[in-house]
Amino acid sequence: MAQYVRVTEDESLPAIEVPTEADGTILLSTLQAQFPGACGLRYKNPETDSWRGIRLLENMLCPPAVEGWGGHLYVVVQKNDSTSKRKIEESPNTKAEPETKMTKISSPEDGLGDLIVLGLPWKTTAEDMREYFQKFGEVVMAEVKMDYGSSKSRGFGFVNFKDPEVAKTVLSQVHRIQGRLCEVRLPRCKQEFMPKKLFVGRLPDSTNEGDLLDYFSKFGEVIDVYIPKPMRGISFVTFASGEVAKKVQSQNHRLGSNLLNVNFAEPKAAKNVHMPSPADIQSMSQNSVPGWGGMGFPEMYGMGSWSNAGRQNLSYNASAAYNSMMQSMMNMGNPSGASNMMANRHGRR
Repeated sequence: MAQYVRVTEDESLPAIEVPTEADGTILLSTLQAQFPGACGLRYKNPETDSWRGIRLLENMLCPPAVEGWGGHLYVVVQKNDSTSKRKIEESPNTKAEPETKMTKISSPEDGLGDLIVLGLPWKTTAEDMREYFQKFGEVVMAEVKMDYGSSKSRGFGFVNFKDPEVAKTVLSQVHRIQGRLCEVRLPRCKQEFMPKKLFVGRLPDSTNEGDLLDYFSKFGEVIDVYIPKPMRGISFVTFASGEVAKKVQSQNHRLGSNLLNVNFAEPKAAKNVHMPSPADIQSMSQNSVPGWGGMGFPEMYGMGSWSNAGRQNLSYNASAAYNSMMQSMMNMGNPSGASNMMANRHGRR
């Protein structure tokens, strides 16, 4: 008979009851459905206060040999990542509090990455680029982009340095390669699309914008700090550099006794315009479209009074919704004047 076993990702978090199979085992896929990335279970032996591991056999977790699953609280074992480690800190109240971040060990990806070199002479080769930039520091890669058809230079290339500090030095200087002035900068996609705004949660109630500015300024230039009112324990911090924001987001932060939740601030997705129901159509305003009662289509979508100019300035979604609504009304034969209105609309285009 199947039973339920209490499982949690951390002892300080609420447990989830996971079902066993008929033979008493727990499928690894069942565990991973609730805890993505899980690879095993462990529990604390009450007699020795030591952790005991659960046997994993052919993607099935076997119950402890003697007492079975019992009433133990089982803790998920996550897959180890060679490039990261999970940090556990002791909070001031001596209770173990898990850090929420995976702190990355330093790797080449933490640097600025490839730099783009613009305005190269047509005769410049990858060897020429490497020779020029090696005077600043060790070059990992130097490449001149070639045209596939003619195999001639396209006038730009990329260079990557082993030391990120060397890359910063190169970015700050003027370069002349084979007698021609060249521009070295970060690729546009990195400059323009790397997020700079961070969401900061779990703030102490007494936190003010000055406290956040003082704390985060030690990582780099902060251009804006915002705490919504009334205070809900959250804020937004914007850095001048996306690289700095990325570095801050990858680390753990504590303000006072609170372990902060720091993540990139995601913009709210635009909501689609929904078609009104037939009941809504019957209740639309006569002031907007003759023959309709109640609220008009423009007012429903916050567009004010209905006019030719207003229709022309509709967003794509709202305009498409209007066309679809009118077509549906023509198919239903309600109201009788809808066909003429639709024809007039297409005639104006």
